[in-house]
Parts: sequence; structure tokens; C-alpha cells
Amino acid sequence: MNRIILSLLLITSCAFAQYETQKYVPPVHEHKGLYFSANPGLAYTNERRDAKYDDGDDIESKKFSGILPFVELRIGRSFANMASFYAALGLGLGDGTFKGEEITNENGNEISKVTVKDDDDGTFRFSLGGGVEIYPIQNKESPMYGIFVGANAGFVIDYFNVTAYDSRQVYKDSSMITGTINLFGKFDIGKEWWFTNRWSLGFALNYTFGRLYDEQKWYNYRKEKNTVDIISHKSHTFGVMFRVTH
Repeated sequence: MNRIILSLLLITSCAFAQYETQKYVPPVHEHKGLYFSANPGLAYTNERRDAKYDDGDDIESKKFSGILPFVELRIGRSFANMASFYAALGLGLGDGTFKGEEITNENGNEISKVTVKDDDDGTFRFSLGGGVEIYPIQNKESPMYGIFVGANAGFVIDYFNVTAYDSRQVYKDSSMITGTINLFGKFDIGKEWWFTNRWSLGFALNYTFGRLYDEQKWYNYRKEKNTVDIISHKSHTFGVMFRVTH
């Protein structure tokens, strides 16, 4: 009888030990390998394009400011849950205020000026780039776990569909399409929360600046510098985005 009881106790203890071993499964809650994220958001953007032609005789400026709903799609690879590298495609569609001016000078005197304005300008934005994100907090028990900082860069194209009027508010053109192209740099800071082992939700604040400077030199038939065209693009964008990552 004692042998039977001892045998049952041994079997029971082994069963409980196996149960306890199987019961504890540490949560993943981290990025591993390839991942994808969708990042919808809202931004306020302000940009300007200035061009000086023919040694400053002709001047053109375009200004836009407005609200821009957007979505950014990212695909990348994470390394040890500490850093990730990704490619990003961004699309935005919004509206705002557009103002354009074309000034013609002759011998230092302004001889003509055309102004177009639109307080309900439709805007489309396309961006393409790549970047890196860093996850500095590795302690999964910390309330700060999931915080990230990031930076990316690339190029962005903005198109404006303007219902244009001249300076006297006389109807001029209802389908003027114009645009700008910029090189940009973007900085993010945000936090993620995991709701499954691999899926996470998060948000981030970001700032994007764009800058492109182009100097075009034109020469006459004697190969002497005749004119210089200077084109400058600048933009500043402040935004908040939400993200779903797998």
C-alpha cells in the first residue's frame, strides 16, 4: 500500500510541475523581424516657394498654409526590439489658403504685378522616404516601455488646385494647378501599447521641415554668364499621428 501511495504522489507531483511549466508563457510584446504599420494623422503645414528670374527682374512667390489629413504606410525590419529601419509612403489630402504673386520689374521699377488668392484651396501631398526608430526603454515592466523616437527623410510633392482671382478679386481661372517639390526631414516622438503579443497601438507627435535651393545659371553664345535663376522651397509641418503596427 505504501508503495502505491508513494507512486501516486510522485505522478501527481510530476503532473503539477508540468502544469506550472506550461502555464507560464512570458508575453512577447516586442517588435521582431519584418513589420508593417499604418499611421493616419492630422497636420498643419506652412510652405513657401520663391523664384527670381533674369537677375531679379522677374519674381514669383507661392505661399500655402492649411490643415492636412494624411496617412503614412511603413514597412521595415526591427532589430532586437531596440531599433528599426523602414521605408515610408505618405499621402495627404486637405485644404487651406493659397496666395501667389508674379512681379515683373524693368530697370529696378515694378511694371506689373499679378496676385492670385484662394481661401479654399484643395491640396494633395505625396511623400516617399525612409528612416529609423529607436526604443530606448527595454524594461517591459516600466510604464515608459513602448516610447520611441525616430527620424526619416525623403522627398515630398505638393499639388494645389486653386480657384484663382486676381488682386481686384476678378474671376480669373477656376482650374489652375500648381505645385512644389521639397526634400524633407521629419522627427517623431511617441509611445506604443500592445493589445496582443504582436499588435500594438500608438501615437506620435512630429515635426517636418522641407528645404530645397536651386540655382540655375544660363550662358550666352559666348559662354558668358547671362542670367541666374534662383528657386527656393521651404516648408514647416506640425502633426500628430496614430499608428497600428504588426
